Amino acid sequence: MLDQIRTHADGVVECVSSAGLPQRLWPAAEPLPGTVLEGRMLANRYYPSPEMHALAAVKLAEACRAILPSGR
Repeated sequence: MLDQIRTHADGVVECVSSAGLPQRLWPAAEPLPGTVLEGRMLANRYYPSPEMHALAAVKLAEACRAILPSGR
């Protein structure tokens, strides 16, 4: 999919990571969608973790700085 849209963009930012997974959430008796029970604790193994969001933000900021007029 990226190869098909790459020609229509000025740049592409990729961020592949498993940082912060599994993410321990809170005690629960049963899992919620997107979570699993690890003992009595819910764990996120599906959705992006806060660490993944932070890594993506850093990469996006770098790409934005590269195309801003003064490199701000």
